[in-house]
Amino acid sequence: MTNFKAIVLDLDGTLLNGDGKILAKTKLALQKEMENGTKIILATGRPVNMTLEFHKELGLETPMICLNGAVVFDRLNGKVISYEALKKQEIAHIYKLVSNEAKLVLFHTAHANFQMKNELELNVEDYYPIEPLGSVPSEDEQILKISAYMHDRKRYEAIMALEDDYQIAEWPDNIEITKMYITKWHSLQFVLEQLNISSSETIAFGDGANDIAMIKNVGLGVAMGNAIPKLIEVCHFVTTTNEEEGIYQFLNKNLIDSKLLHKAK
Repeated sequence: MTNFKAIVLDLDGTLLNGDGKILAKTKLALQKEMENGTKIILATGRPVNMTLEFHKELGLETPMICLNGAVVFDRLNGKVISYEALKKQEIAHIYKLVSNEAKLVLFHTAHANFQMKNELELNVEDYYPIEPLGSVPSEDEQILKISAYMHDRKRYEAIMALEDDYQIAEWPDNIEITKMYITKWHSLQFVLEQLNISSSETIAFGDGANDIAMIKNVGLGVAMGNAIPKLIEVCHFVTTTNEEEGIYQFLNKNLIDSKLLHKAK
């Protein structure tokens, strides 16, 4: 058990294994933490509709942080309680910069994913909950995040063109773009304030670029064994991988087993 009041969990590569499942020991460890009063908070790059099942599976009542912090959703009341949308001129600017070279461009609202361009040799709808190509968001649907899938050199060029005006999370095959300063950490501060919990009383687990600010700023930031090097550089501890139930291993060993955990350099 921990002495912390909140545990924040990224989903893909952290809470979920490669098959998109919460493994049994991890689920049990989190349930024990909740029984002892610890608040469990999900913080993910996914939209709301792709996060709900895991929030329900764990029986959580806390707000969900989705789309890299661009939206906070209260599942129990079915309401968005905080969001930061891209303006129309920002959307047009981003799309103009990425659309020529990107093979796939997605616009994300709180509850849906829209294919604005798709030149991939596969049907994305078979792998990803997504609206059919040609569907567009309605006038009252806010665009909160844009994803662009492109090759290395063009991805680097897009980052250079966008990073002064927008928040960028980079992955091996794509970039995710939100309004400047919008991160999981930004929205986590809002959620913690609602719960009357300080960041120093919080543990966060993550593995990717969109977890860096959160891991760096909480009381205890834990990188998964499969985390990117940039995250490992700023974390406090490294646990085992998501396939090895790294969250369970960390919580079960109570931060002291040097065979499983090591202080990040």
